[in-house]
Amino acid sequence: MKKQNRAEGTPAQMTAPAAPMAPKPRKKHKHLVRILIALGVVLALLVLFVVPKLFQKPVYPSVNVAAAIKGNVQTSLDTSGIVKSEEVKTYFSPVNATIQELNVREGDPVSEGDKLVVFDLTDLEDKNKEAELQQAASQYGYQDSVQKSREGSADLNDAKANLDTLDQQIREKKDEITRIQDAMNADAIEFQQELEDWKNEQQQAAQSTPVPTATPDPADPNATPVPTPVPTQSPASEMPTYTADAKLQARLESANSELAELQAKKSEYEAKKSSAEASILTGNAASQLKANNELTKLSGLSVEELLEKGREGISADFSGVVTKVSAQQGGPTTQGGELFTISSNKDVVLEINVSKYDLEKIAVGQKAVITMVGKEYTGEVTRINRMASVNEKGTPVVAAEVKFDNPDEDIYLGVEAKVSIQGDHAENVVLVPSEAINTGTDGTFCYVVVDGKIAKRMVTTGISSDEYIEVKEGINEGDQVITSVTVNMQEGMQVNPVDENAGMAGAAGAGTDAAQADAAGAVQE
Repeated sequence: MKKQNRAEGTPAQMTAPAAPMAPKPRKKHKHLVRILIALGVVLALLVLFVVPKLFQKPVYPSVNVAAAIKGNVQTSLDTSGIVKSEEVKTYFSPVNATIQELNVREGDPVSEGDKLVVFDLTDLEDKNKEAELQQAASQYGYQDSVQKSREGSADLNDAKANLDTLDQQIREKKDEITRIQDAMNADAIEFQQELEDWKNEQQQAAQSTPVPTATPDPADPNATPVPTPVPTQSPASEMPTYTADAKLQARLESANSELAELQAKKSEYEAKKSSAEASILTGNAASQLKANNELTKLSGLSVEELLEKGREGISADFSGVVTKVSAQQGGPTTQGGELFTISSNKDVVLEINVSKYDLEKIAVGQKAVITMVGKEYTGEVTRINRMASVNEKGTPVVAAEVKFDNPDEDIYLGVEAKVSIQGDHAENVVLVPSEAINTGTDGTFCYVVVDGKIAKRMVTTGISSDEYIEVKEGINEGDQVITSVTVNMQEGMQVNPVDENAGMAGAAGAGTDAAQADAAGAVQE
């Protein structure tokens, strides 16, 4: 019974409701939360990136600018060349002898009056006798060659002058013959026309002549008819004959004779010209004669005079550097034989080559500063060749010389030295950086920044240095010129100008525009 009661329970226990459970969240609520989170992220990004840009000023491309200034500018030409002497002398032996002392070597400096060669005069007299005949022969050959060369030069000049005149006279004579022939041809044509006219007249006369007719005798019908007389015609004109104009014929014969004489003279002068050209000395022959000339000057000396010359030896005539030695101590030398060469170091030039692009920068009389082995010398342009030559690269160049004003013992001949030649200059002019100048199809121009926008100004330039160029027209002092030009630049473009000299000016703290321009002008090309 108890078991049943426990199983069945009481009515209250059986009817009592179960305790309520917690409700589950719906799916719609989760979707809404996700949307709200995404909107929050987007809103945050807008606040961080978009909103600041709405209040930010527009960013324009930056360009480097520099203010046009007033100052001084000077052109200059920087180049290098070889130091050479303007006074060079080669010394020859006055005697046939052995060199007892030779006190020089190539590159040695010498002073005026230094004794450089002492001769051994043993057996000089015997050797001199043998050389006299050789010297006489060389003297005669020298004089003959020089005389022929001079005569050849004179004959060549005379032949050239006469050939030019004869060519002109021959042309004029040929023109005269042509005119005479034209006149004679005109007479012949006129006669031909006259002959044709005569033939036409004869033909017309023949056609118009009546034919005689026979009329029978009415009294005697059997009699032979008597011809009716034909009216008498006027006699026919005679056939014209051609007679050449005697005056024209005589003029033609005279002109042809004169032309033949002129052509014969021309042939004579052409032969004379060829002969003269063959007799003029070549470069090698002239060099040989120069050496023989020294020998010739000494050949007339007597033995006693030669001995005196030998005792004197050889001394330097001026201070300089020995640039060549042909003799040897202890070796023999002949009269007129080359001994050595001295180049003066007191009369010195710097030889430079100038390209066609720099010719306008150089002129005779310009001052220069020469730098050699760390030492500076002043100089002046004294010579500019008027004929170009081709350098080792195949480029035509013009040779020029800068003479040292103050050479000293530190000069080295044959070495390379730098030179800065000072050219034209201008003072208190408007200057802009060289990179601000541009060239287009319509001329030279600058880009400037005006009220934040690019404007194009056509300009007229003047003197320039490495850094600055004079602007004569188109730019005023203080204008902001663009120094960083690109292909994308256009007029009216909005830009952000950046003064490239602002930092330098701040660092310097002082200084005027003119002073900056002076510094720019000192920069040499």
